[in-house]
Amino acid sequence: MRRGGKALVLALVLTAGGGAEAQEEGPPPGNGAGKYQGVAPEEGAPDGRKPRRGRTPTVTWLGFQPQPGGAARIFVQLDREVPHPQEIVDGSLVIALEGARVAHLNSRRFLDTRFFDTAIDRVAIETRRRVSGKRRASRRGIELVIHFKNPSEAREVTADMKAGKDGFTYLIVDVPRTASAAAQKR
Repeated sequence: MRRGGKALVLALVLTAGGGAEAQEEGPPPGNGAGKYQGVAPEEGAPDGRKPRRGRTPTVTWLGFQPQPGGAARIFVQLDREVPHPQEIVDGSLVIALEGARVAHLNSRRFLDTRFFDTAIDRVAIETRRRVSGKRRASRRGIELVIHFKNPSEAREVTADMKAGKDGFTYLIVDVPRTASAAAQKR
C-alpha cells in the first residue's frame, strides 16, 4: 500500500472510533475552569502526597488568600517547623525561614497580588541575604518577603506555624487591612 493509502486508512479508523465525539464532551466533571486546585492550609492532602523529611527543612508551596474586608492570608507549606523571625526591611516584611530550602524552582516564583483589594503588592521566596539586620550573603535558609503597596505601612504581623491535616506544617501570616487599602475602596 502506498504512503497516502496508509494515511487514509488511519484517518478512517480514527473517525470511526468516535474521536470527534470525545472532543465535544468538554472538561471532565469536577475540573471546572477557574477552580483553584492548589494547596490550602485547611485541606487534606491529595492521594499519595505526604511530606518527605530529609536533613534540610523544605518549602513545597507558597500561597495567598484574600480575606473578607481587605485582609490577606499568606501561607508557606513546609515539611516541618522552622524558626521564623521577622523584620521590616526597605518597606517590606521579611520573615526568615532559617535553614530551609525550596523543594523545586517553581516555589521561587513570586505571587503578583497587586490586583486584589489588600495591602499586599507581591509575595516572594528569596535566598536569605540578611542576618540580624545586616545585609550579608548566607546559605542558611530562605526568606518570605512581603512587599506592601504602600511601603510606609509595612509592619510586623502575627506569623504562626500550624500542623495541617495533610501532615505538612504551614507558616500562616495574616495581614490585616491597612488605612490606605480602606481609602482606596471608597
